[in-house]
Amino acid sequence: METSGSLTLPIPPAHPCFASHFPGDPLVPGALLIEWIKAQLTPLLERHIINGIQTVKFLMPVRPNDKWELSYTIKWEKQLIAISLSRNEAPTLNTAPLNTAPLNTAPLNTVPLNTISALKGNLRIKECLRG
Repeated sequence: METSGSLTLPIPPAHPCFASHFPGDPLVPGALLIEWIKAQLTPLLERHIINGIQTVKFLMPVRPNDKWELSYTIKWEKQLIAISLSRNEAPTLNTAPLNTAPLNTAPLNTVPLNTISALKGNLRIKECLRG
């Protein structure tokens, strides 16, 4: 069984992440973009969590005022989410599927997404998510 859909991710120009990343040439930090994707998809997962990502490659910068289309396919039996991110139908993000697991049984065989903010602590990812 699969569940597919798409969401629009608006990038507000006043978001606090742009103050330090980078002044005069603002970009959304990649770790923050992954956290936004996770935040958008988590409510769709019922009693599952997103617990890791294997690989990711950003193909285009994400800038203020950009509107991005997030397409997803949840593959329930495999506990994976295939995602793609695009702007004006141009691919922006290449990634292996996101790993999911039932709540309270999530083995971590990849980099856990909740450690991204620890890896990029100087960007204060969690603070930016609230912005």
